[in-house]
Amino acid sequence: MKNSCRLILVLLTTFMVAGAVAAEPSVNVNPPVVPATAASPAITVKPENVFIVTDGKDLQPLLDKFQKKTPTSSPAPAAANKTVKPMTHWNPFSAVFWSEIKEKVIAEISTMDRLNAFRAGNLYILLAGIILTILVLLAFRRIVVGGIIAWCCRHTTTSLDDKLSRALRPPVELFILAVGIYLSALKIIVELPDYINLYAARLCQAFVVAAIAWAIFRSVDIFADAVAKYTRKTESKLDDLLVILMRKTLKIVVVIIAVLFIGQNILGLNITTLLAGAGIFGLAVAFAAQDSIANFFGSIIIVIDKPFFVGDRIKVEGYDGIVVNVGFRSTKIQTLDGHLVTLPNKKMTESTVENVSKRPSIRFIADYGLTYDSTPEQMVRAMDLLREIFANHEGMTPEQPPLIFFNEMKDWALNIQVIVWYHPGDWVAAMTWWSKKNLEVLTRFNQEKLNFAFPTNTTHIVNDGGKKFEITNVADMNKQV
Repeated sequence: MKNSCRLILVLLTTFMVAGAVAAEPSVNVNPPVVPATAASPAITVKPENVFIVTDGKDLQPLLDKFQKKTPTSSPAPAAANKTVKPMTHWNPFSAVFWSEIKEKVIAEISTMDRLNAFRAGNLYILLAGIILTILVLLAFRRIVVGGIIAWCCRHTTTSLDDKLSRALRPPVELFILAVGIYLSALKIIVELPDYINLYAARLCQAFVVAAIAWAIFRSVDIFADAVAKYTRKTESKLDDLLVILMRKTLKIVVVIIAVLFIGQNILGLNITTLLAGAGIFGLAVAFAAQDSIANFFGSIIIVIDKPFFVGDRIKVEGYDGIVVNVGFRSTKIQTLDGHLVTLPNKKMTESTVENVSKRPSIRFIADYGLTYDSTPEQMVRAMDLLREIFANHEGMTPEQPPLIFFNEMKDWALNIQVIVWYHPGDWVAAMTWWSKKNLEVLTRFNQEKLNFAFPTNTTHIVNDGGKKFEITNVADMNKQV
């Protein structure tokens, strides 16, 4: 054990001596050469010929003697007199940038007497700063988020604050970590070359901007979910699709803005050419897809203006049918004949659309004609029967009562007109009700011996001059044939 300890001490001493020599380029490592005289020849002592054998008690005098600085008249290293060119390229994606960085690092290493920035005191500050940053992160997660914010969220009726706290916690932690590490290493950074100091500050700024962009990126989902709550209550499905499109678009915009801001303002990248190329490309795409873009904006107008919803019966461009789907490019209508018609949204916004389903009521106009041999009393009785049949019907509102008039004496009938409104505008329910009322009218009129007229013509035949007028039976004519 004693021999092992002695060996360890010897090794440690050797490493300390080697480190001191490497850290002091100006020290004359080789001992001075004694000038030769007649009595004493020149003797040169080389380090590799020196062996230290000790029990570990008197190491310090030997180290002091070995590390003693002696004046030297040797010229300064050539690297110390070398002039380092300033940085001309700041684009990290350029090969010239890394070549200049390599030259500066070599020049700095060759001219530094020691790495003063990484001395023990600065490293202790760095370690203490990292530990403090971790403690701040834990305190933020346990006390602020898990305690204060959680308590506030439990005492609110909305879930929006809970979602916000969960969404913003990771970006805030990234912000604290980036700033904490930068401040912890600031003592070391300020003693390093200027270009390293500059890039360290830019790197910290990039992480801060990334944390802010990340927070906005995660908040987009919360905003989109809040809007989706209202769109789910509507009958149209197109606004739900727009919410999804809005969510993706906002996220892409946030990412693009963050990347451009970091590249242009922090990393110093030249993105003007890239933006110009993207503008030209976007213009070409816009010209090529102008019809698709017009249809897309047409769908947005349909969502905002809401002239119809899925399931409504509409009349447009000569088509009468039910809307089955509204997409970003076209609207699909199933006609009453069962055919599926697809119309571009651009045409839907430019054409006149009649929404049959949005009518508040359905109006029926009926003409009941009686024969000309009907007496005035019978006509009055017929109108009274019609008032009894249509009074207080199931689809009537006080604002629109039935209207019954003896309005016209036609060439073949005495006409009674009935105007009645059925609420709501359900076509199937209205037609079912109207069919029952017609049957009731027929039954009641037959009971009162009121005869319905039908179109008839009366022909008067007279003898013209001396011509003989004869009527021949058709059956007799057939027998003669």
